[in-house]
Amino acid sequence: MKNFILFIIVINFVFGTDLRTKYLNQSGINCDNFNFQKTEKFNNQNFTIKNLNDAIKSKDVKKVKEILTYNKNLSIQRDEHGKTPFKINQLFGNNPQIEDLLLCANDDVFTLEIYPISILNDKLVSDEKTKEILKELFKKGLDANDIFYDFGNGGSTLLMMAYHEKKIKSAYFILENGAKIDKNFNKSFVFMYTQIFRDENLSLYTKTPLSKNLKNFIKTQKYINFRNEKFKELENFLKFGEDIQNYDLFAKVLSYLNDRYGLKKLKDLGYKSDF
Repeated sequence: MKNFILFIIVINFVFGTDLRTKYLNQSGINCDNFNFQKTEKFNNQNFTIKNLNDAIKSKDVKKVKEILTYNKNLSIQRDEHGKTPFKINQLFGNNPQIEDLLLCANDDVFTLEIYPISILNDKLVSDEKTKEILKELFKKGLDANDIFYDFGNGGSTLLMMAYHEKKIKSAYFILENGAKIDKNFNKSFVFMYTQIFRDENLSLYTKTPLSKNLKNFIKTQKYINFRNEKFKELENFLKFGEDIQNYDLFAKVLSYLNDRYGLKKLKDLGYKSDF
């Protein structure tokens, strides 16, 4: 995915070619280099999404262009496993020429493959605005369970990105639109929970005794408010199917902190193990 980090989102969100053009220009993609005009030889062709994905897997750039010339809408169709050609390309080598072809073939490739990530990761776009944009993207065909950045390493979901960017309203909205909670979400929760200690330059070394600074910090109103907020989030995630029994690591953190209120709250939510 070319120059993604350099792509600056326009806050006044609109669908259309302006935003896509900005991205293409910043990425050095010139769609004028591709001619998708049909000729006589395409009249009897009958390509399918399988043909396109097979060509992508084979890194056959010429064949990909031929198929997209026949039917540019294949660029946003999903196969039997729910994968789009853009995501197939990422899984099978992330060929830059094929990525360019897909982006130039159909405006919606940008809208559904690039724009959601950009919005979720842009700290200048508020949580409320992100939710508003996601609502429109879902209407256009965005799947709440889509996986992004999947280069064979599992990638990241919309939910995980929203949560890591502290866009909680957006995270709930993604769940309301059918997202399933990732099996590793509990680890993300613990990472975000322990962020407050990193922000305070307080280290958590569970193999060493609790420091005086940590003991003092967990008594502060700042920590108490933070803890209450995180438990409210956890309660909401449980309503969407998260399994409280996956929170052993969280229980260990609370146990190390000697946070008895936190441990009691965790048990009140249904956590069974003893620490």
